[in-house]
Amino acid sequence: MATGSTSVTVGIPAYNEEANIKNLLESIMSQRRENFVLEKILVVSDGSTDATASIVRQFSDPLVELVEFKLRQGLAAGQNEIVRRAESDILVLLDADVLPTSADCLEELIRPILSGTRVGLTSAETVSAPPRGFFERVIAFSHELKVAMYKQINDGANIYLCHGRCRAFAKSLYKNLHWPVQYSEDAFSYLSCLKSGFQFVFTPRAGVLFRCPDNLSDHVKQSRRFMDGKRQMEKYFAPEFVRKEYRIPFFITLRTSLLYFLKNPVKLAVYAYAYLYARFFPTYNPASHSLFEISASSKKVLL
Repeated sequence: MATGSTSVTVGIPAYNEEANIKNLLESIMSQRRENFVLEKILVVSDGSTDATASIVRQFSDPLVELVEFKLRQGLAAGQNEIVRRAESDILVLLDADVLPTSADCLEELIRPILSGTRVGLTSAETVSAPPRGFFERVIAFSHELKVAMYKQINDGANIYLCHGRCRAFAKSLYKNLHWPVQYSEDAFSYLSCLKSGFQFVFTPRAGVLFRCPDNLSDHVKQSRRFMDGKRQMEKYFAPEFVRKEYRIPFFITLRTSLLYFLKNPVKLAVYAYAYLYARFFPTYNPASHSLFEISASSKKVLL
């Protein structure tokens, strides 16, 4: 793939993202573009009831395009609409509640795809924003622990590091993707990538900033969606294939947990309670539908 003329579309599914969408669009437009041409920034407002759509309309740059769903249809529908409208060599999907950590985030994210290999999918490093309270510090600590553990699995090429916050897709992969209604869309993209004969690459030189939930209720909402992901994926892929990709070696789990226990036993203990609560005492019925309740406390990345 010729890097100088490689076209990129950035797609952003958004539902009630007025707290962050302006900052995100400004950050994308200020990205360096030495190895690609930015063709379009496509925002799909999924029935937003706040100022998301009006904020996007304020951008006069012709690169910014807004699609509005009158009624909420869910994340999968938003991403499928982006895929339908995109024609670029590479599609970058960003959550609306993140911010790139550097001006070369997109360049680094797409670099493995430009290498000419069979790389079809990449994802970025995720960095938690400075916490604002004790519970958020606990969840940020748990995020650090989990990322440290995941990076030890297959040199980072695993389902856990293919997250929905920031991904890049080669056209030959994304044009054949259609997300089902279920909400584990990041796992679905990873498994589809491997099943189609492509490679996934984790790109730690590309990073996005996100905010952790600052209360137990929002944490449970996010955790239950993730916990239900494996069960959902077994509806679309061979169960043994799914289990293999989700498997974490026990020694890696034990070693990393002991290391982080020594770093901060109090935070680890509080997180263990939150994890067990989310796993065994869910506060909602995990119906297999994409219209999940958002975690409001994680929507504003900047203070």
